[in-house]
Amino acid sequence: MCGIVGFVGNRPCSGLLLEGLSRLEYRGYDSAGIGLLGPDGLVIRRAVGRVAALASLVPESEHTVGLGHTRWATHGGLEVRNAHPHCDRTGRIAVVHNGIIDNADALRARLDPTGAAFISDTDTEVIAHLIAQAYTGDPMAALQQAIGHLQGTWGLVVAFADHPGRLFVARYGSPLVLGFGDDEVFVASDAQAIARWVDQVVHLEDGDQLEIRQGMFASIACRAVPFHAAEEADMGVHRCFMVKEILEQPRVLTNALVGRVSDRGVQLACLVDHPSMRDVSSVVLLACGTSFHAASVGARLIERVAHIPAVAKLASEFSTDGPMVDPRALYIAVSQSGETYDTLEALRRAKGCGAATLGVVNTVDSSIAREADAGLFVHAGPEVAVASTKAFTAQIATLGALALGLAGKPESGVAVAVRKSLMALPDAVESTLERLRDSAAVTMACRWIVDANYALFLGRGPSRHVAEEGSLKLKELSYVPCDAYAAGEMKHGPIAMLKKGTPVVVVVPRDEHRTHMLANIAEVRARGARVIALCEPDDVEVARHADLVLPFDSTHSCLSPVLSVLPMQFLAFRAAELLGLDVDKPRNLAKSVTVA
Repeated sequence: MCGIVGFVGNRPCSGLLLEGLSRLEYRGYDSAGIGLLGPDGLVIRRAVGRVAALASLVPESEHTVGLGHTRWATHGGLEVRNAHPHCDRTGRIAVVHNGIIDNADALRARLDPTGAAFISDTDTEVIAHLIAQAYTGDPMAALQQAIGHLQGTWGLVVAFADHPGRLFVARYGSPLVLGFGDDEVFVASDAQAIARWVDQVVHLEDGDQLEIRQGMFASIACRAVPFHAAEEADMGVHRCFMVKEILEQPRVLTNALVGRVSDRGVQLACLVDHPSMRDVSSVVLLACGTSFHAASVGARLIERVAHIPAVAKLASEFSTDGPMVDPRALYIAVSQSGETYDTLEALRRAKGCGAATLGVVNTVDSSIAREADAGLFVHAGPEVAVASTKAFTAQIATLGALALGLAGKPESGVAVAVRKSLMALPDAVESTLERLRDSAAVTMACRWIVDANYALFLGRGPSRHVAEEGSLKLKELSYVPCDAYAAGEMKHGPIAMLKKGTPVVVVVPRDEHRTHMLANIAEVRARGARVIALCEPDDVEVARHADLVLPFDSTHSCLSPVLSVLPMQFLAFRAAELLGLDVDKPRNLAKSVTVA
């Protein structure tokens, strides 16, 4: 999850590195560090906290080679000694690292007797000492020898004081990209960090090990591709990125659907280029976190619209559970970043067993996009806030389009209705956001939740996944304990949590589950709970039994999660604001989970 940026060029680079790190801060903001390389050796500066804390420590200088890092802690606490770059005992070799070294403890025990003199608790420091142990004047040979001892994943950038005009990079399991500008080279863990300075990029593959120097473009041009940066991630007039991204959802949904879903039907390039994907026996969606909730809704859409058996599986358990992979099935990896480690590993397992694979991602040229047989991009644009919002709704809309594509022709009545509802979604989302953005009811609901320090979320059918997503968002942003359950399971345990005043958030669209949800509402009210109902604006029956109503517009029941999740997003960020918390960067979390 950590962020890496490096530079080799002919202009002062400290400002470039700091700006690049700021753009990567969503990948980790526990600490940050920078290493500047020149004829006099290495200048290292490190700080706990945000990149802004580091910036005040970095001197103005003429150094034209450097590397930087922003950390999401895996090994070792939030202390300066655990921040990157890490050095060998001489201070003449510096390493920044994204990934996890699984055998770090064994390597540390082996290195200790040699006088390695560890000063940190990190797994990364063993790499610096391994390189130093192998170094006899040839940097690349030392890096290669050190890597031969590693087990785990790594994206590495290494600087040697003895070689001031160069950096050395290696990738295995953690993303790295090279960017080429005007006689200068950047390296980063995400292309958007260096977007404003480059026009050609190379995505490194697992096993790549390279020396970066000025003028190297000519030797690697055959692998370079033009780079067109996504829209600039600018907060604009909004008070945080999360609010901006919530309000962008009507436009995002339009982008996800335009050219794909129309009055004439559905056109998806992935199915045109890979027609065999229409003939699969079943569909398995692989995802983690918020993307898993979107995938769960998508599985229901595929079954309902295309009449193909579909299931969503947690990618983090898929590979380690040793599941049977059906080579006749279609395996779909769903990930905002396209770099989620567990999802990528699950995709590789399915592909290795001969199954067709599809990536549903937001990031073009990400690892999942490159490794899947075909890609289906959600076109949500940059999502900076750590808690995902617009990517979730765009993923559902994109999976809805895929469900229609898998259904083929002639369209069933359900398919026709879903297609028309998809086309109407952007306007329905716009209308719902207008109802919610200044809602006193949202503020009141947040006060109840914060005061109670607990909330229960309930839903049935596809709304169950909205309840799970709402609970996840509240935990991510406000740190308020909460649970989410399929409402039919409430009597099998969760009802014991209820007492007078407990907030219970119920998701009640007009679908086949509504009657049962009304019974669940009666049950929680009988225990003195406060009911916060998410329902359609004119549903007077639900409103009559609720203490508060947060409305969302009507749509086809299969697509209701796109609308009913919007009040959940508002609840989460307003609860965090009430508590004075950082909405965009909640504690302990990173945007892109690139380690196991």
